[in-house]
Amino acid sequence: MDLDGQIRSLLKTFGLILGLGNRGALIRRAEALTEGNPTIRGLVAKLAEVRRQVVARIVALDRDIRRLVRRDPVFKRFMTVPGIRPTGPDEGCRSSGAATGDPATWEERAAGP
Repeated sequence: MDLDGQIRSLLKTFGLILGLGNRGALIRRAEALTEGNPTIRGLVAKLAEVRRQVVARIVALDRDIRRLVRRDPVFKRFMTVPGIRPTGPDEGCRSSGAATGDPATWEERAAGP
C-alpha cells in the first residue's frame, strides 16, 4: 500500500528505519519508533489513521463484490474457471462479465437475422 511507503519514507527522513512488516505490525513499530518525538509521532498517527480508513473501505468493497458475485449466475459460472476470483489484480470475473455482456444477447446474435 502506498501509505506504508509514505510512513516508511517519513521515518527514514528522520533516520528511523522501519524494516519489514505488514498490516498492524507496521503501524505498531512505527508508533514505537516515534515514541519520545511528539512531532513525528503526530504525523505517523495521522498517516496511520488514513491507512486504517482506506483498509476498512477496501474490506467493505471486497465484501460487497463477493456478495454480488455470489448472487449473479454469470459471475458464478466465471468462478468455475481456474484462476478467476471475485477480486484481484485482474479484477477477476467482474471485468470478464462486463466484457462479455448479457448472455441472453448471445443467443440472439447466434440465431442471425
